[in-house]
Amino acid sequence: MTMQLQRTIPGERAQYVAAINAAGRSLYIENQHMDVLEIIDSLHQALHRGITIILLMPAAPNNALVPLRKFGSRN
Repeated sequence: MTMQLQRTIPGERAQYVAAINAAGRSLYIENQHMDVLEIIDSLHQALHRGITIILLMPAAPNNALVPLRKFGSRN
């Protein structure tokens, strides 16, 4: 299943969380920043479920995501 969410949709936070929680195999997200703890927590839970997450963001790290880096490490 493919979903596309846009920032102009009312209730954006709930839609992101619902889409993340519904992921069965992978997620691909493009965003300028990720600072909503509810969404970050949902991504963390998805990683624990074995979901592959590709998150495309600017090169400068977002401090809220630093704790999640260890889950994506393939080393």
